[in-house]
Amino acid sequence: MDSQRAEYDMEVLPLKSVAALRRHLSRRLSCEQDVNDIAQEACLRLLQAHRNKADIQNPNAYLYRIAGNLLYRHYAGQEKREIANSIDELADDSCCPEEQTTRAIHAERINQTVRELSPKCQQALYLRWRKGMQVLEIAEAMNLSRGMVKKYLAQGLAHCRGRLTVDGAEEKTMAA
Repeated sequence: MDSQRAEYDMEVLPLKSVAALRRHLSRRLSCEQDVNDIAQEACLRLLQAHRNKADIQNPNAYLYRIAGNLLYRHYAGQEKREIANSIDELADDSCCPEEQTTRAIHAERINQTVRELSPKCQQALYLRWRKGMQVLEIAEAMNLSRGMVKKYLAQGLAHCRGRLTVDGAEEKTMAA
């Protein structure tokens, strides 16, 4: 009877925890579909580990660990796709060589401007621009208050706007 009860508890645990797990994941992901996919995959892997007779002492903690690993893989894969897309965009043969050069120079100018910022400011901008994360998500990811994240984003945007405007004005003056 006890083994049947343990099996039943393990089968029901993910169902009881899935709402809390989804809330946890939605703080880190902006796409609801990704939240659902990762939550479902984590539950399936927990059940699979249990069916393979894995000795799981704390199934709820194990479920969150699985979800954390899947979340990490999700971001790593997304970053690789973004880099590949950037390279493809820069290597686009449909535009003329002058436009490709202009794009490359502009991209380098933006990268240089961002590198002038503090590491935390860079990270906040990266999470906002590249990952599309909201202020609350960034705050949780960086272990900062929402106010500090807003401050870093405002500083970064002001710095980039100022530097790129000055550089753009210098370019127009030199071209004239």
